[in-house]
Amino acid sequence: MKRISILLITLMIIIISCKITIAQKNEIVIKDYLQKNLYDTSSYEPIEFKIGSSINNDKVPNLEQQFFNLENAYQRITEIVPYLINLTKSYLTQENKKQLKDIRDKCVNKDKLNLLNLTEIADLQEQLSKIIDKIIKSLVDKSISNQNILELESQIEGSENRIIVERRRLNEVLDFYGLNFPYNINYIKILYHKYRIKNNLGGLILKETIFVINEESHQVIKAIDL
Repeated sequence: MKRISILLITLMIIIISCKITIAQKNEIVIKDYLQKNLYDTSSYEPIEFKIGSSINNDKVPNLEQQFFNLENAYQRITEIVPYLINLTKSYLTQENKKQLKDIRDKCVNKDKLNLLNLTEIADLQEQLSKIIDKIIKSLVDKSISNQNILELESQIEGSENRIIVERRRLNEVLDFYGLNFPYNINYIKILYHKYRIKNNLGGLILKETIFVINEESHQVIKAIDL
């Protein structure tokens, strides 16, 4: 009878642990990290947890938004290709048309931009930009240019400059969060945590920290004090 009771208790613990949400697991990861790194763990008092994207703080960049911004910049270049082909169809060789379509199709058919395919998509977009620039330069050199082509050249230049800016900003955001390695973005969670703790002088202070968590390995990648 005693053995059955122990088995039932064990089963109940397993069932309860299975019901812990991902958010609760992340909070446990954070608390475990703080227990290992705080000066005085006995004074730790949790106050608030928030999802990173909901934080209204100028010091905290929005990673998802920056991926979206770069993706939009890439999309502008791919949208130019059909217009370029139509505008210059009388002058383009079959090889040029095939190169443009093939590279564009590869860019368009890629998965949503993330930390795993960032380099691959950047390489494809660079190839696309080089082909477009080469075609435009060839037309200008041959004096085969009209107002439409000149306007298109200006749009392409603007789009390429925007890509440079958005890539730089994304690199800055990744550096801020310590995501310089090819993590799977689906397993990365950014959380804000407010808590009270005693400092090394014994005074009780209020702290706000951003935690970057790898939900796959249940580890804190980086803790950023605000």
